Amino acid sequence: MHPRDQKSQRICLWCLEALYHDATIFDLFLKRDICCQQCDQQLRSKRLIFDIGALSCEAHCIYDVHIERALYRLKEDKDIAIATLFFKHAKIQLKRNKNSAHVLMPSSQDKIVERGFDHLHHMVKQHKLDIVDCLRKKDGWKQATKSKQDRKAIKQNIILMETERIKDKDVILVDDVCTTGSTLLTAYELIKPHAKTVRAVVFAVHPIFYEDTKRL
Repeated sequence: MHPRDQKSQRICLWCLEALYHDATIFDLFLKRDICCQQCDQQLRSKRLIFDIGALSCEAHCIYDVHIERALYRLKEDKDIAIATLFFKHAKIQLKRNKNSAHVLMPSSQDKIVERGFDHLHHMVKQHKLDIVDCLRKKDGWKQATKSKQDRKAIKQNIILMETERIKDKDVILVDDVCTTGSTLLTAYELIKPHAKTVRAVVFAVHPIFYEDTKRL
């Protein structure tokens, strides 16, 4: 069932306004599913290309307060209905190669149990990716509370569990937000010796980090 407001109007899952609040008379003939036209345009990829060392990365958009709030709704308020909006327009970036293996950046098992779901799996499930759960994050490691220097210690907190399904594959690393690049770089260093190629796709990148790493 699609969410409705108190006036029984269907609402945009991203901005929570009426689904057709920004519609012209011509737009009323277009079918909308879960977000308004304005939000749908904002969620389309800006193709922000940047590099973390030797790892080539592509972000959909710049991280801002609106994305921060949306992620909080998903991860902490457990609003799973919003999950598919993040990578809604990322099919080309995620499925550029037919034989790609997709490795999602891991959450700790205790966080998954606390939430009751793995948020990244819900974000990309609409694209039916070949997901390889080969990385594990140790319990008790909360990256959001760490300083930039402390986050570099994540190398000791992510483990490569198996390599058979990534061997000689084109691997795409997937994450919601890139803030310092530490998680993606660690995953790259663990996986690259076994894979044919490795690149990364993220929904959003921190503006300061992007300015420092964007490809000219």
